[in-house]
Amino acid sequence: MNKEELFYSETMRRTQEQCAARQHFDTMSVTILSVGAIVLSAMVVTLPHWSCWSIVPASLLIISFCILAIYAIIGLWQREWDFQPNLSDLDSNVDSNYQNTELIKWAAHWMAQAISDNKKWLVIKAKCLRVSYIALAIQALALGILIVSIYM
Repeated sequence: MNKEELFYSETMRRTQEQCAARQHFDTMSVTILSVGAIVLSAMVVTLPHWSCWSIVPASLLIISFCILAIYAIIGLWQREWDFQPNLSDLDSNVDSNYQNTELIKWAAHWMAQAISDNKKWLVIKAKCLRVSYIALAIQALALGILIVSIYM
């Protein structure tokens, strides 16, 4: 394996790794949004047993769900993503007089640039997912307080 093939195989591996991370972040955002909606709907069970102070955890539950939903949707909305070289660029370079190793190096360089461009979108998705996790924890805590208040 020469230097260009090694560079190409490593950039392919990292591209696939980034793609898997992106799919994981999207899946987790949808899952957290669904669990947050379930926790919010569970609040309805406690409505007949509310006392005068139950409005505080209930409003905390609703506010945390709104934050969760906003950040989960922002994380899902990030769709700027580069994967492989453009086919028109690849076609023009394949038809040229380049050697195979130069084409491999060109494709690997293009994917390495895409990896560095995609990194900022992954960071945004990770931060949005982190905020959603925190909001879900606050939401579950508020629901727990409402449920405990039923039995007190």
